[in-house]
Amino acid sequence: GSVVLGTEGGAVCRFFLRRQPNDRVDYSDSTVKWDKEAQSIISKVAPGDRPALRAHVERHCRERGLRQVTPSAIFEAKPDPALLFVHKKDFVYEGHAGPVAAVDCSPFHRNLALTAGADGLARVYTLLQAAPLLEVEPDGAYQFAAAWSRHRPQVFAVGSGRGAVSVYDLGRSAHAPALVLEPPADHPAAAAAQGAGTHHR
Repeated sequence: GSVVLGTEGGAVCRFFLRRQPNDRVDYSDSTVKWDKEAQSIISKVAPGDRPALRAHVERHCRERGLRQVTPSAIFEAKPDPALLFVHKKDFVYEGHAGPVAAVDCSPFHRNLALTAGADGLARVYTLLQAAPLLEVEPDGAYQFAAAWSRHRPQVFAVGSGRGAVSVYDLGRSAHAPALVLEPPADHPAAAAAQGAGTHHR
């Protein structure tokens, strides 16, 4: 499985879910003893990187006169952080020009994702390419919410900061909403928008 995330900086990324390796590490040839917590840290390192990392940490312990490897000893040895903290981001898409407020994956198409952002845009991505398939700007306001229909594969809705909900039906149009639900006049977002557009002399 995988997860699609939007960030405050506007990035849209995909992460694949992986199981941590559970293979045992042989410490019989170690020159110092490894405690259980230190062993747990090493077990999460990629198998191909473990020998060099262990040798680096054990050399540090010998030089410091330490008889046991603990988590603090591992970090004091200052190994390459990329070995300990594996970067799991697998794919980066063309992002929004501002925070991503919502991400929703299609319940019908496994490779489609919908996003909404502070740049006023809603985007439809295929998870197989970086560029969005579709980009719409419902009303120019901050887009707070986005969701695919759970009943119709080509329908999605986007909610804006002024309280409007724009419903798109890709079977009818790829750019114009099929329906726009406006907030009532006494809705806080609508009142704020109306007030912002009123000028007094």
